[in-house]
Amino acid sequence: MRPVVVIKVSGSLFDLPDLATRVTRAIDAVGASRSLLVPGGGSAADVVRRWDVNHELGEERAHRLAIRALDLNAALLCELIVGWRMVATRPEAEVAWQRQSTAILTPHEFAVCNEPESDVVLPHHWNATSDSVAAWVARVWPADELVLLKSTDLPDGADLNTAARAGLVDPVLGSLAASIARVGWINLRRAPHELVRV
Repeated sequence: MRPVVVIKVSGSLFDLPDLATRVTRAIDAVGASRSLLVPGGGSAADVVRRWDVNHELGEERAHRLAIRALDLNAALLCELIVGWRMVATRPEAEVAWQRQSTAILTPHEFAVCNEPESDVVLPHHWNATSDSVAAWVARVWPADELVLLKSTDLPDGADLNTAARAGLVDPVLGSLAASIARVGWINLRRAPHELVRV
């Protein structure tokens, strides 16, 4: 079976006017015929953060709303390129891939369906951002690789824990991604898009 690669599109990238072109080039650089995009939260998640402060939602309710914010960004990605398909399940993704399409995951529905049965825990607090959601998806799917599309370079020799200390990824990602066979990093703001192994 062809490998599945989870590609996380950081929320910080959603201000790029040529986001679709850059993401398409990154998918080509990764060389995955079965790519599953997981959107970051970006400004949509920041709205939920403000709501949490203003309305004292608490971690559980804020987490649920933040995951829904990822679905909004998935819808934007789907609007940017005709033929990309939003999916919530493995069968839907298989249909997209059979049609030579890029699959964009709606994380909320996938989490609702898969969290209760998964032995991989997705923490429900702000230290686990969409980076961790993407790693959780990669483990639960399961995917062969996780690639993070970011707004900055990964420092030379850095691992995910070093990147977390530098504020480039969330502090939970390292432990969630530890059992993923391959993890990659692409600075999507730099051209050409070079895949760096973490």
